[in-house]
This record gives sequence, structure tokens and C-alpha cells, in this order.
Amino acid sequence: MRARALTWCVALLGVLLGALPRTTSAATPGEAQAGGAAHPGGAEAGTGSAGSTFVLLHSVTLDGGANGDDQARGLAVDADGNVWVTGYVTVPGHDTDIWLAKYDHDLGFLDSVTVNGPDSTHDEGCTMAFDHDGYVYVIGHVSVEGQDHDIWIGKFDADLVLQKDVTINGTENGTDDGYGILFDEVTGYLYAAGTLREMGEGANAWLAILDTDLAVVDSITLNGPIDNTDKARFMAFDDSRHLFASGSMTQAVTDYDIWLAKFDADLTFIDQVLVAGPTTDEDKGYGIVYGGDDTLFVTGTIIGTSTGYDIWMAAYDTQLAPLDGVTFDGPVHGEDVAYMMTMDGVGRLYHTGVYTEAEGGSNLWVARYDAQLALQDWTTVDGPAGDYDTGMGVANGPDNEVYVSGVINDPIQGFDIWVGHFSVPTLFADGLESGDTGRWTVATTGAVHVAGAAARTGDHGLQVDVSPPCGAAQDVLLNDMTVASPLHVASCASLTAGDGCVVAAGGRLELTARTAVVLEEGFRIEDGGSLTAALDSGLAYAAYVQDDTPSAETAYHAEFFVNLDNLTLDGGDELELLVGYDGAGTPQLRVTVNNGDGIALAVRDDGGAYTTIPGGPVLPGWNKVALGWEASTDATVSLTTNNGTPVAAGGLDNDTCRVDFVRWGAVDGTITSSSGTILLDNFISSR
Repeated sequence: MRARALTWCVALLGVLLGALPRTTSAATPGEAQAGGAAHPGGAEAGTGSAGSTFVLLHSVTLDGGANGDDQARGLAVDADGNVWVTGYVTVPGHDTDIWLAKYDHDLGFLDSVTVNGPDSTHDEGCTMAFDHDGYVYVIGHVSVEGQDHDIWIGKFDADLVLQKDVTINGTENGTDDGYGILFDEVTGYLYAAGTLREMGEGANAWLAILDTDLAVVDSITLNGPIDNTDKARFMAFDDSRHLFASGSMTQAVTDYDIWLAKFDADLTFIDQVLVAGPTTDEDKGYGIVYGGDDTLFVTGTIIGTSTGYDIWMAAYDTQLAPLDGVTFDGPVHGEDVAYMMTMDGVGRLYHTGVYTEAEGGSNLWVARYDAQLALQDWTTVDGPAGDYDTGMGVANGPDNEVYVSGVINDPIQGFDIWVGHFSVPTLFADGLESGDTGRWTVATTGAVHVAGAAARTGDHGLQVDVSPPCGAAQDVLLNDMTVASPLHVASCASLTAGDGCVVAAGGRLELTARTAVVLEEGFRIEDGGSLTAALDSGLAYAAYVQDDTPSAETAYHAEFFVNLDNLTLDGGDELELLVGYDGAGTPQLRVTVNNGDGIALAVRDDGGAYTTIPGGPVLPGWNKVALGWEASTDATVSLTTNNGTPVAAGGLDNDTCRVDFVRWGAVDGTITSSSGTILLDNFISSR
């Protein structure tokens, strides 16, 4: 074993002040609204924006039996889709014990185990990792008489039988805590992170390499400039086998600062950055994810001058240069912290932590951001005691669904363990890729304009041009060809692009007004290529993408962005932007735009009549549209535009209605003389 220690003076610390300027306040996404009836476990789900795509499918709560302090910390999903959670439970005579539990995909309980440390006082599990043989490794701490806390790492088999454990004690015999652990598929080693108290240096950031028998192969401690509290929390590898660690380090002037450091795979220190907030108070780094393309994402909390704890997240390149950053402050300037994050298979970031609201106090918070750190959606969970509810762990399942672990406050039982399972939204955001036609059928005279960024940058996912009527038509068939430069298809054509037709980088397929288009399986648009087209006046040929994944759904939620700056709607003309149909092709819900209602939602009842809900006027630029629909004898549906107040209609009798497929674009409507272009982006739906 080779242990190393590094100590820096202030001059060697790169402090970044104001390097991450972008701020999101509570006014941007809208205040959280109390949502629905209590879910299992007594927790109530709130929505950060009406029609939130976060739908709580399952949840469990656990009281350790002593009505004491029981908390879930880390959460992970194994290769079989089982959900593992660690934390601690209160046990009479033991104070708290390390707790590890295993649930199935739907949070059905499978098994659990507790571990009591040698001093029978405060023992806690923090996070976990799986190796390639199916063993699970848990890191945390145990209390040892005369040594306060020691870092603890335990190895369990798939049946939760403890195979081996190890404790690590600093030279000061003080509070040593383990936070993060990951398994390296390349070397077969474990990497661990925490804090170790060393004599005369206070708490140092600690990193270690262990083999799967829990023998320490190498370790390093890092002491900040004032011998105070320094912590390494969580880690991630990049594509070049560099290890990055997040945490906090204390400095003389700025106190706790967010700390991000870079090492090689042997724990040789390479570089670091610190982020100091505007106050001389506690700024802390927590979750870290490598997102590919030499980009790291880090999350935590930063204390504002008058806003208290603010949620903080940032993007860095692998040279630790800041790329972007955002802070998020709740409506009452309370405790807002992002503890953990994960990235799903399509590049979306999910965060969990705590968010303080005007009602409900500190609530468990879950949010989704894109890779540009633009907020897509969020929700909160409010426990029965109305305060101190916190998310601590988050992970994606095999289908990108979201699991969250944390704590819910109960007025009788105290803090209870809480685990939630949220539905995964389907996604059509930034263009079509090969294979998407299995989910999305594109039947369009309008445009599928492929763009690589979110709506806020001005690029878009779907473009539709509205224009005068068409005369005679001609047929065009494109198969087994590559479009590498602009290719113009004449007006009034009927185009079929099928297997082997590729729009390559630099290529553009231009379809003028009054062109009917069918894009068949095998057609694809590569990065840098695009397809644009125009729409027939009178909507003889609609322009839309179709989602065929719904199946007799009784609940449907969706959100998207639409830009109507370049569309002129004349007189009583109306355009349908989104339509949900039943299996017979009858519209069950329609999002429309016209001069009278602006953006509106119309829903069908069992008798075939439609109820219209006006959502609000069309604003310049991008308009956000969010809807919630259900089928019931006493249904409530809602529409929200631009994060305003949700407009709802209740008491609808539509229990026989179903949604089997959805179209998005310029789907249908009444167009007599209107013309122009509409842009659409960032479509997300859940059921």
C-alpha cells in the first residue's frame, strides 16, 4: 500500500469567482403546485410546472420501528433492473445501523440487512457500486470507541450476505466518513472517496484504490490551505481514464468552497478548481457525471448574498475550464441543495435534493435538465409533516425511468426512508436519428429540420411552412442514395424517401410548398444534414411526427415549445399543433392556436362533445405548452402556457376515451388564407 498526502498554500488554489453566471430563479419554472392525492407512504407529489412529465408510479416508505431517524442515502440499479438502496435505520440500543435493501423494478420489497458497528452508536451507509460479478460494495462510516467515526466499506453478495468489510481510521482518531465508491471495469479495482482526519491537519479529502477483497492498493489525502475541513465526495472517469472528484475545501477568506479535482488512474494529482460563492459561507460540491464529449457535470449548493442556499450545477471540460453554470433559488430563499445527479441514455440530466417552497417547507426535489443545463421539468414531493423532505440518491433504470431515494418527515414517526419510481418520458427533441422510425412515423409536407441544440438557442426540432393551395402533383421516389448537397424537389410533388436514403452532413433535402412526403423505415438524417419542407394551405397534406408508443392510455402528459413569430393566422383560421387519437383515429385531445383563444386545449367526452380550455395568448419567441389529460367519469384536464397558472377543467365524463397515438406538428385544422412558418422543439411526453 502506498499512501500519499498533498498540502497546498492559498497561492496554488485557483478560485473561480463569478465564472458561472447563469441563474435560474423560481420565477422561471414557476412555483411548485400541490398535486393530487397522497401517494403510498403518505408523500404528496407536487409539480414544478403544470402537466409535469414526472409521474410517480410507485413509492415506499420505511420506519425503522423506533419512530426515530431513518434515512435513505444512495441508490443504484443492478443489471437485472433491481433497485438497491442504502442509508441507516434507528435501532433501539444501537442508535443507528447501516441499512441496505433490495427492491424489484416496481419497488416490491425483496430483502434487507442492517450492520451494527463496534460501538453500537451512529453507523451510516452512503452510496454503493456493483462489480462485474454481481457483488455490491457499500461505503459509509461506523462508530468506533475512542475513534469517533471510521470510514467503512462492506462487500455483499446478491443475497445481501456480508462477505467482508474494512474500516479506515485517520491519525487523529476523529470523524472519518466515506461518501463515494465506484467500480472500474478496466482494472477491476474500486475507487473510494471521503474525508480522513489527520493529526494537525483537520479533515482532509481522501481518495483510495481497493481491490475487490477490500485491500487498499493506494490512497491519497489532500489538505487545504488552513488545516480545516476538506472532503472528497463523489467521482467519475472520463474517456481518457482520468479520475475526477467533487467535494469541498476550506479556505481562509471564502470558507467552504466547491472543489473539483483531476487525477490520473493511479491517483496522481493533476489539477483542481474551486468555486467560491458571493458570501464567505458553505459552498459544497456533490454529484458528478461524465457526459461524454469531454464534458463533466457537477452539482451542489452555493450560498447567495440574500437567497440562502441555492441549487448549483455546472459544466466543465476535462481540462477543468468552466463551460456553463446555473443556480436555482426557491421562492422563499431557503435551503435549496442538489445532492446527486445521473445522466440517462439520451443525454438528459436528472438531479435530486431539497427545494424550499412557500407551502410545504423543504421538499424533496427532482428535476430534469438537458446537456446545455436548460431546465426541462421538475417536481417536488411533500411529506405529511410538511418540512425537511430531501432527495439523496437518483439513478436511471434499464428503460431510463427514474428512481429517487431520500427522506420524508412524518409527524409521528420522524424521518422515514422514502424511495420513489417515476415514469420515463418519451423524447423527440433535436431531430431524427437512424432507428427512430420504429417509434416515430414521419408523414409530412412540413419540415423536419434537424438541429443539435435546445429551443433556447434558436435551433429547433420541427419546422412547418404554411402556404397557398396546390395544383397538379408529381411522384418522386428516393431510395439507395446519399444527399450530400442541397437537393430541391419541385412544388406539388409526392415524395417517398425509403431504405438507403441518407441526408449526409452538409446535405439538405428541400421540399417546397404543397409536397406530400412519406419517410419510410431506413431513411435517416445524419449530423449536419437537414430536411425542410412546406405545408399545403387547406392542410390537404398535414405535417407532423407521430408517436405510436401509447396503447389505450387513460392518462397522458406532454410538453413542448412552439414559435409562431413567422405565422400569420387570418380571420377564423385555426391550426392544430398536437392531437391525441384513439385506435379508431378519433381525436381525444387537441392543442390548437387561433386568434380568439390563443393556445387552447380541446378534450372529447363520451358523448363526442369537446370542451375547450383557453391556455393564454401567444407570446413572441418560444412558447412553452404543457398539458395533462386523463380518462375518468370525473376527469380533470389542464393546460399551462409559458409557466403561467394552470387552467383546468374538471367534472368531465370521458372514461371510455383512450389515447393510442399522438401527432405533433401542423397536424390538422382550418387554413384558408394563412401563411408563414412555425417552429417546434423539445417534445416530451409521459403516460
